Amino acid sequence: MKALTSEGREPIISGITIVGNQKEGKKLSNNEQTVPPAVIEIKSMALFKDGKLTYWLHGHEGRGVSWIQNKMKSTIININCKDQKDAVGIEVVRSKTEIKVDIRAKRPMFHILIREEGDISEVKCPIDTSKEEEVKKLETEWANETRKEVMQALYAAQRTKSDVFGFGDAVNRAHPRAWESMKNDWNETFADSKADVKVDAFIRRTGMRTKSFLMEQSKQE
Repeated sequence: MKALTSEGREPIISGITIVGNQKEGKKLSNNEQTVPPAVIEIKSMALFKDGKLTYWLHGHEGRGVSWIQNKMKSTIININCKDQKDAVGIEVVRSKTEIKVDIRAKRPMFHILIREEGDISEVKCPIDTSKEEEVKKLETEWANETRKEVMQALYAAQRTKSDVFGFGDAVNRAHPRAWESMKNDWNETFADSKADVKVDAFIRRTGMRTKSFLMEQSKQE
């Protein structure tokens, strides 16, 4: 409701999906079964423009929105390791996003800085996490993956000309005079705006084992 009345922000809300037999799910017995025929899932995010739903964000796009809005609490990021896809899982335990805006040639330029910390939760490749250079590689891969998801969310919002991030609010706070000349056509201006995304990722814990079981096994073979 706050976003609906804001000049520099469009609403975004979580989607709710009924999975299973909707007719059976309406019955009281649905709640009394161990495996109910229908359940409700919180899934995807709905983008709005001028009070109307315009686009559904799925998967990584939706997670990118949480990062930009500084609402990321915890999640699992899967990254590649030694040419193996999604071989390392990192649990994000802390994340903070700062957004700054400059005005260049009468156009806003947004600077998005994300600082995140996490723990290695799963390893499916032969890697020695006791070595600093190996951990640095994982941090770089993790930062790149985060940046990619943020850009996916940003591009999706710009395609639909729906500022769900509150970038307009940021312009209004930092450059109120410039905002007065932009606010009447803000959705168009937002769609053409540029953004610089920087991610600093830090792995704090690598788990009880410093050497992957797969690494030790490969050495024995």
